[in-house]
Amino acid sequence: MDTKKPTPTGPGASSRAKPITVLAITMGVAAAGILSPFVSGWESGGKQHLVPYRDIVGVWTQCDGETLGVTATSPKETPEGCAIKLDKRLAGFARQVAASAPSLRGRDEQWAAATSLS
Repeated sequence: MDTKKPTPTGPGASSRAKPITVLAITMGVAAAGILSPFVSGWESGGKQHLVPYRDIVGVWTQCDGETLGVTATSPKETPEGCAIKLDKRLAGFARQVAASAPSLRGRDEQWAAATSLS
């Protein structure tokens, strides 16, 4: 995945820049910053599962609630790999929400909420 390193600016800016993700490019940094931590904590119950497990309804799940393509024999994931998977999946949902409700663009909290429910 190609990432660009932004230059930190403003009060409290970190000297260590974080990469711009697919989700941030799709939604904007502010909306992505709202959505990603919320979904990861909600979906995984606050614990990231690197090894596949059966969720409460018996679906093979991994990372932060990822079920797409997960099986009992899926390899152990890294925290970085989980973050990339979540980022890409949320970006896909964010695009669908934007196509269905274009008026949400620029309304970061509402867009993040609608995407999290997708």
